[in-house]
Amino acid sequence: MEICDTGGVDDTIEIRPEEDVSTAVARRLASTIGKNPIEMTPIAESIDPDALDKLFQNGDTDIEFRFEHEGATVRVSKAGITVQQN
Repeated sequence: MEICDTGGVDDTIEIRPEEDVSTAVARRLASTIGKNPIEMTPIAESIDPDALDKLFQNGDTDIEFRFEHEGATVRVSKAGITVQQN
């Protein structure tokens, strides 16, 4: 897991205002890897979902947070969420 400066990220989904970032990550990850979110390993085994939610809580965070889960790289920034299978 790492935190780095934001760069140009393509194919992102926006985070819905009514949804926690961690929920949006699980939704996007499940869609990318072709699994039902309930069947996936909980993202809490790779990151702290509460900390992720707090990091992006105000929407002004000018960083990119990156981690690997379920054989994919997940990137979260204020622009949205990108998941790329490894």
